[in-house]
Amino acid sequence: MLSRLSDIVRNSRIGKGLAIAGMSIALNTSLFADKAEDTFKAIYSQQSLHHFHYLL
Repeated sequence: MLSRLSDIVRNSRIGKGLAIAGMSIALNTSLFADKAEDTFKAIYSQQSLHHFHYLL
């Protein structure tokens, strides 16, 4: 049953479309997470520099 379902998904245009959409969503999500992490690091490092200058 499951292998038959995967065959249908693999062979149908809708199945391929869904697979591509799923992959692009997963990719965009991971890229967004990386971007958010980079942004957070940039903000954090700027704040650290600011506090360091304040101490001087």
